[in-house]
Amino acid sequence: KMEGHSGASAGHCASEERAVGVVVGSGALSEHLAKTADAKAAINSWVSQNSLETTSCIAAHELLDSMGFSRAEQHKGIMLQLKERLMVRIDNLTQDKKLALLEKCFPYISIPELRAVPIKILSKLPRVPVAYISEISKDSNLMSELPLVVRRQVWAQKGNPELFRTYILSLIRLYSLQPQVLGLVTGIKSTSSKMKKARAANKVLQDMVAACADIVSLYRETLDIIGQAYLDRPNDLALCSLR
Repeated sequence: KMEGHSGASAGHCASEERAVGVVVGSGALSEHLAKTADAKAAINSWVSQNSLETTSCIAAHELLDSMGFSRAEQHKGIMLQLKERLMVRIDNLTQDKKLALLEKCFPYISIPELRAVPIKILSKLPRVPVAYISEISKDSNLMSELPLVVRRQVWAQKGNPELFRTYILSLIRLYSLQPQVLGLVTGIKSTSSKMKKARAANKVLQDMVAACADIVSLYRETLDIIGQAYLDRPNDLALCSLR
């Protein structure tokens, strides 16, 4: 029921194309209150800045209030409806419009419920602007949620060598722990097609290759990381099959 009512409310709110308030994140209200001595005034100010300022929503809110839905539930329903509509439209936007939308919604990337929007736009850009790459590289948790096509661009930036190194080393550790890897080691001198197919099908090796794609700098960096790992652990037989 909530989905149906919030969907109708979302339609009214969206039609006015007005701002939904300022961008906030986890803990932002606490930080806001900590900076003022007048808590009541601060809360009233916060509500004014972050509430839905669309007159067409008033009737829908009052109806949902009478049905027992909290304002938080109502706002979440509206947000999810609008987000779903926006996600569908992103694919058909021109490059310039995608960049313009990214500029507006990127500040929301720290909010889990809204993160999907800027992430989808980033994944649809052939080249992510450096300013966004710089911000993304500061958040390792965010990096793990980005599609590989975006992460590669972050890794390829000369200012972020440790991010790529950390990722490749994690793959090397996974590779070394796989039971079938020792079987590959015994086939180092073998040229059998069966051995080659087994190695090519290894998921971790596939992930390593995918991380580099056609970016030469990442490929060379991977070779350097593997070479250094072998020097550090010459008795690790699994590293031999990463030649």
